[in-house]
Amino acid sequence: MARLEEEQLEQIARIVDLVLQRREEEQSAQKSRTNRMFDLMLEHWGATTVVFALAALLAASLFYGASPFFYVKKLAIEDAEVSAKQEKHAYEANLARRYHQLGLRLLDQGLWTAADLEFKRAEQLDPNNLQIALARRNVAIFKEVPADEYDPALVELRLLHFFNDRSEEEADKPPLISDPHALARLGDIYRLNQDARKARARYESALRKRPQLAHAHAGLAQLSLDQKDYPGAFRHYEKALELSPSNSVYLANLGSAFLESGDAGKAIPVLRRAIALDPNLLVPYLDLARAFRHKRDHRQSWRIMKYLLSSFDQAALFKPEGKNARLWVFAIGDRQFLLATTAAKTAYIHASSALSAHLAGRRNAAEEVAGRISWAPGHEFDVRSAVEAEALQLLKGQPEHEERIRAFFKLPTYARAQR
Repeated sequence: MARLEEEQLEQIARIVDLVLQRREEEQSAQKSRTNRMFDLMLEHWGATTVVFALAALLAASLFYGASPFFYVKKLAIEDAEVSAKQEKHAYEANLARRYHQLGLRLLDQGLWTAADLEFKRAEQLDPNNLQIALARRNVAIFKEVPADEYDPALVELRLLHFFNDRSEEEADKPPLISDPHALARLGDIYRLNQDARKARARYESALRKRPQLAHAHAGLAQLSLDQKDYPGAFRHYEKALELSPSNSVYLANLGSAFLESGDAGKAIPVLRRAIALDPNLLVPYLDLARAFRHKRDHRQSWRIMKYLLSSFDQAALFKPEGKNARLWVFAIGDRQFLLATTAAKTAYIHASSALSAHLAGRRNAAEEVAGRISWAPGHEFDVRSAVEAEALQLLKGQPEHEERIRAFFKLPTYARAQR
């Protein structure tokens, strides 16, 4: 019995050992399979990534109740939206740059209001662009107060505040303005305040920085004209027109320069070109009528002024900040006459027309037009002085018309207008 029990115990022990051995073998086999699976996944990691991604999409679709393709499509849409926003930003930045460049080209011709419109469009597309903001500020400085009322020192101080290119390390050095358009406009201010030396320095500095700046050449031309340097004036106006061939103001100024130099023959075709380019610009009509008066063609002079009067619309032609709103400067003999207000300009148009009509032998028309003159204390002296100065000039060159010229100032309507 004891021996049987020992045999049973040994058999039980063998069975236990066998079970433990088999369990170890199964665990070893399971571990081997797991290792082989990981090795296979590592070997084919790309496919493994796809499988896991698909499994994740499947799990998400089961959880949220949507198709896996919904999330693929959503990711694609979001990526397309980002790309579209980037393309739109690049497009708007490019368009803003083009508007800015167009504004600068308009500034080259001294067209401040038109340039500001382009700068405003650029700023709407790219509001954080410093160069565009400075360009608008440049225009604003000169639009706040009419140029002829500016103190040049105050203007320069304002410009230095915004356009000083000195760094903080160079604070001990004199301030420096490098913006060519600001320099050219500052030249205008000094010229209008009769500081020719400073005006010339600003124009020349502007041209060194931006050779295509036609407005600076026009300023130098006017300086030359003020100093009776007619060849210099012609040269600079022709250069301005070379840079801006369709600028009617430059053409009109060149025609005025020819007229002032005493060459009415050269002035006439230039002034006609100016009128053809811009029929609403008034000064070329007045200068063209003067040119024909100096050529003794008084009938043609009256035709021009009659046409001007027939189409004259004060509200339309004298728009604020328009071309006719600029300061009118007439050089007659050794004197200059400045007409700044709409009332003064309108009075001069009627007085000049009446003179042309009278010299052409149209006394009734002259009386009727002279009757339209509306004098005001602020401009009566300037307008009357300009008309009288031209009459005296005509007397010297056309003594045969002395009686008719003197009779003009005795016209009842003109005499009453002067009172």
